[in-house]
Amino acid sequence: MPRILILDNADSYTANLLIYLSSCSVPTVLPASAPLPPDLLSSFEGVIISPGPGTVTDPSDAGSAAELFRFYSDPSAPSYASLPILGVCLGHQMLGYHGFSPSPLPPCASAIVPSPEPMHGRITNITLGDAALSSPIFRGLPPSFPCTRYHSLSVSSLPASSPLVPLAFSPCSSGTPSLQALQHGEYPHYGVQFHPESIGSQPHGGQILRNFAKVCADAMSASAEAMSASAPLFSHLSASPLLFFLDSSSASPPSFSASSPQDPQDPQPNARWSIIGVAASVATSRVGDPDIRHTSPSSPPRSTPETSALEYIRSRTQPRPVVRHGPGAAADLPFYGGLVGSLSYSLRAQCADAPSQPPPAGAVECELLEAEDFFVEDCWTGEVRAVSRTAEGMAELEKTAYTAAVRSARSSIRLGNTYEVCLTNARRLLPPSPPDAARIYSKLRARNPAPYAAFLRTPEGAVCCSSPERFLKVEDGEVESKPIKGTIKRDPDPLIDARNKETLRGSVKDNAENLMIVDLVRNDFSRCCEPESVTVAKLCDIESYATVHQMVSTVRGKLSPSASVADVLHSSFPGGSMTGAPKKRTMEIISELEGEERGVYSGSIGYLGVDGRASLNIVIRTAVVDEKGDGGVSVGCGGAITWLSDEGAEYDEMRLKGRVVEQTVLDALGLANSGEGEGGASGGGAGRGGWYAAPQKSRPATVQVAAKANDIDETP
Repeated sequence: MPRILILDNADSYTANLLIYLSSCSVPTVLPASAPLPPDLLSSFEGVIISPGPGTVTDPSDAGSAAELFRFYSDPSAPSYASLPILGVCLGHQMLGYHGFSPSPLPPCASAIVPSPEPMHGRITNITLGDAALSSPIFRGLPPSFPCTRYHSLSVSSLPASSPLVPLAFSPCSSGTPSLQALQHGEYPHYGVQFHPESIGSQPHGGQILRNFAKVCADAMSASAEAMSASAPLFSHLSASPLLFFLDSSSASPPSFSASSPQDPQDPQPNARWSIIGVAASVATSRVGDPDIRHTSPSSPPRSTPETSALEYIRSRTQPRPVVRHGPGAAADLPFYGGLVGSLSYSLRAQCADAPSQPPPAGAVECELLEAEDFFVEDCWTGEVRAVSRTAEGMAELEKTAYTAAVRSARSSIRLGNTYEVCLTNARRLLPPSPPDAARIYSKLRARNPAPYAAFLRTPEGAVCCSSPERFLKVEDGEVESKPIKGTIKRDPDPLIDARNKETLRGSVKDNAENLMIVDLVRNDFSRCCEPESVTVAKLCDIESYATVHQMVSTVRGKLSPSASVADVLHSSFPGGSMTGAPKKRTMEIISELEGEERGVYSGSIGYLGVDGRASLNIVIRTAVVDEKGDGGVSVGCGGAITWLSDEGAEYDEMRLKGRVVEQTVLDALGLANSGEGEGGASGGGAGRGGWYAAPQKSRPATVQVAAKANDIDETP
């Protein structure tokens, strides 16, 4: 099968590509932010440039993938004229940017323009043009088919002189069809603006990816011999300050007898595996120093007390599960992460036959790197696998701050930095007397019963949770998630209530929100599940609860043999319904907008069983009680912001979600009659007995709002 390099532009949907590629290719994922030496590509028969936030005109967003197209305008650059390349979304725009004008003209900035409107999580029809009939990536597809789009920028209409050929279009509000696919007229370079890996693009999107794998397979030389990928990987990573390479480059496959083809004739065959990667930190032990010193390029040095270097090794070499990308049984690999490094001769003083003369104080005993993300090459087959472990005034001020954050989020969406931002807001109540957390929870479970409710009391405080959302269920080797996106209130009138339910079902905005998170969960599951096993059992289903109707989807997958609950958490936490997508970039935006940690809110509560089973919720509809400190009660709530969001409607939805919890807390504390009724400030004085809004970076001033207008303190 062809080996395909996927350059990941920090997108939360990249792993979904593996669902469709793993059965027809050997995919390897590398970050596009790292340098791309030419010799690395000699180990691959094709390249996919993943989707990602940002714009191709910004080098920090384009990353090393731009090097693939530099030869278009620079004859001295390495040529990839024969290497099949598929650009998805940002990768498509990269092809359009570099190939817009005839060679050897430089890239054309005007080739990338704002779309008439951002299209995130929106399913539209893709119509093939005449040129697509002969394009191999659209082989076997109908003339028109639905696909999911995630973009706010587009490739402009191609001039007649362009070497690029338009392949597919979609309708556009401006009246001019939007270019959705193209290819280079001379090279096997293709681009699709839509997301073929999305659940909303199936089955046609999967066929496009399999078609590209066929292009890569056809480009392989029939007589090509398997070559080692270790050398180009070493070149690719060689500048890293914490690098390890356990090299078996001289390994050769053992011989097998005809009578016993499963067993090698040589009982001790040559070394088979090469292991190469970059560590986040190194632990150093020295003679006479009771501490282990941890050094990292990205954080200050730190120390941990250990009785000895050997005790540190003992504590770090317990079994640790991993996340695996690529085909093959997990049992094939010799190493799943842990420590890689050197044991100095000076370590002899800690061993059984310690000499009478110890080594000098300060001598290095060991230097051990934490191996969490690395590559393992099978030198017999050439296959490379990636392994990863590792008062009314208060209400108005709160609304002003929250809607400002919504505007900022939409601005980031418009610029292409994110598709969806799950924004949250926090309120805190300082009751006149110490709160009874058990009473609050009893009231909450009676007023708002939920299938994933929970109560916890620890030294950190008490958590009263009435969550309707399942984050993860792990059982019998399978994993399930039920993300919620889309909420509308219940009504006591059955006719109005039924109408509200159908309004939610038909909402373009809510369907787009939900689909984006479904694709994100599929991506997360693909990191720890057998890729082709990840399915969507229900898409945008409606479930009804005591106070709201919610749009719920169900995603399932079969865990890889080596994966455990810890791997699922590593791949999936925090839940995508509380971050948005792409997850990494969007969490950075959230940190800027919200300014402080969410705590347990947005996290998860549940059980992690000794038998490998687990059930975890998403912590929403929750009150957190500080029983040991000032007695404060915190309630978080929020919503998903997309380009289709309305500022006022988003604020109203956020308040709807928090209202039942806030009113329950007030009722349990005997303050219900002094409350605002619909979610504003409650009565009290001198900062006690009233909700106040926690500070956020998006606020024009740091605002803490107490119970009365004259208690408001605004600090510029």
